[in-house]
Amino acid sequence: MRRSLSIVLAFWLSVLAMLPACDSSVDIFTDSGQYYSLFGFLDATADTQWVRVKVLQDSMLTEAGPMDAVMTMTTLSTGNSVSWRDSIFSVIGGALVHNFWVAEPLARLESYRLEVRRSDGATSSTTVTLPDTFATPVFSDPPLTQLPFGTGCITNFRMDAHIPSLATADVTYYIPSTAGNEIAFTVDYSDEAVFYEEGFWRVNFKWMDDVKFLMASNPYVDITSLTRLRAVEVRVAAAGPNWPDYTLDDETLAIPGVASYVENGLGFVGGVVSRRIDLSLGTYRSARCFQ
Repeated sequence: MRRSLSIVLAFWLSVLAMLPACDSSVDIFTDSGQYYSLFGFLDATADTQWVRVKVLQDSMLTEAGPMDAVMTMTTLSTGNSVSWRDSIFSVIGGALVHNFWVAEPLARLESYRLEVRRSDGATSSTTVTLPDTFATPVFSDPPLTQLPFGTGCITNFRMDAHIPSLATADVTYYIPSTAGNEIAFTVDYSDEAVFYEEGFWRVNFKWMDDVKFLMASNPYVDITSLTRLRAVEVRVAAAGPNWPDYTLDDETLAIPGVASYVENGLGFVGGVVSRRIDLSLGTYRSARCFQ
């Protein structure tokens, strides 16, 4: 079971931001049994957790003001509860959204219950179970290890990750631009990951195609920039047991009532454990490989 965390998160966050704030066909005093939409993920390796919350049935523009919502997280094994804080963000298009957050360490293999409660007691909730940690992925054919000039150009490198369920796998290139700043260029490879019966996921990162695309699409990146590539970082995350099945596509997840993972609400909050790996650059700087 796998689902692209980066793609799903980006899609859902944009959907939640674009939900209509003014809809005369909806009566805010009619109780439909669905009160809030929640979307985000809990990461056992992060020091701060974020979840986006949207009021359902709201026919008035209320994003800029306080939300009638109190969000709590309860650790199921201990019963300990903590409150989350509300914060307002401006997203693409100028819409204002509510991202709740808490600076709280989370435990692997633990289950957490998230509840968002209205002042009249109406509550939307979901339970999230975090996965276990996993071994550091193994890389082969790294693109930027020491390679003598005049030898062939390596066009990709491979990662094997022993993870039962993969949430995401992406790579970020940090490249100095001709404008004097540094560009962080991320490519998501989650949908290209292949699971093998031996119990691992394999991803082939086509690094040469990635940086060539960046050079073609960004006027401030040229061959000189690419030969001064500063760093390459791979991010991989394991998914918890409540991750959506891969047969659910993004369009299906966006339809209210079809694929909701929130009790008395809409949306999805998943559990992950993530790793970030910096690849060694070595001395590979052959400009002809980018031509």
